[in-house]
Amino acid sequence: MTRITYAIGEGRYTLEAEGHAGFYPGNDIVCAAVSALLQTCWAGLMRECRATGEKRQESGKFFFRADVSEGCRKEAETLLRSVVYGLKLIEREFPQNVKIIESGGGCKGFSHGIE
Repeated sequence: MTRITYAIGEGRYTLEAEGHAGFYPGNDIVCAAVSALLQTCWAGLMRECRATGEKRQESGKFFFRADVSEGCRKEAETLLRSVVYGLKLIEREFPQNVKIIESGGGCKGFSHGIE
């Protein structure tokens, strides 16, 4: 199962995905859909909202933290919430493969053994 945790703060947006969806290993459309949305969110925050921050990923793990200036916060929040809506649609269709969690305190980052 892929667990996705996200947080929206005052100009800081974090998202962490952990685990494999496990829908169909080797040809997993659920994992591909989640990955496409996560990459789109990161790219949009960087290019359209001129965010600064960090992104890390490896097999089964994806994390980003994006800091956005006050002038672009509305766009950044709209972008992140739109991606979360898409992820929730996937969760609704594949509840055994994807879980979305809103976090009030931010995401952990790569605290699970990734350097």
